Amino acid sequence: MGLLENARYASIERGYDYYKRGNVISFKQTSENEYEGKVSGTAEKPYDVHIDIIHIKKSFCNCPFAEGNKKVCKHKIAIYFSAFPEKAEEYYKSLKSYDEPEFDDDYDDDYFDEDDEFEGDFREIVCDILNHRISKMTKSEAQSALYDIIESAPEWMLRDFMDNWI
Repeated sequence: MGLLENARYASIERGYDYYKRGNVISFKQTSENEYEGKVSGTAEKPYDVHIDIIHIKKSFCNCPFAEGNKKVCKHKIAIYFSAFPEKAEEYYKSLKSYDEPEFDDDYDDDYFDEDDEFEGDFREIVCDILNHRISKMTKSEAQSALYDIIESAPEWMLRDFMDNWI
């Protein structure tokens, strides 16, 4: 299984965005299957990234999401796409295929309308469950969960979070 197959969709999406926006400051091939580089992110200093495309677990990044664990972060994906631009192109083409009209007819916009009245109940139930679970988390678990949420959140949500909390 490769790097992309081990990554969450949000990490691939954000990594592709970082690749296209030029957040990869530098990268080089260090062996037949290994690459390393620096990727700018939300921190002042760029993140140090090392990927091994054969032994994924040997890859690392010093970002808060991936440091000290084997998670595949957006910075690793950005380096991967820099090393393999044809894979970035394949990813882009796969996204475009979902915009084709044949998929639009597969979704019935009215399907969930009868459930709309339960939307408030659902939110209340989920909030109760989350409050209970969060109150039992250690600081480390809570930080890890928050990093996971931040990693997968859409840009508008991150901006809102930054405006209200940072």
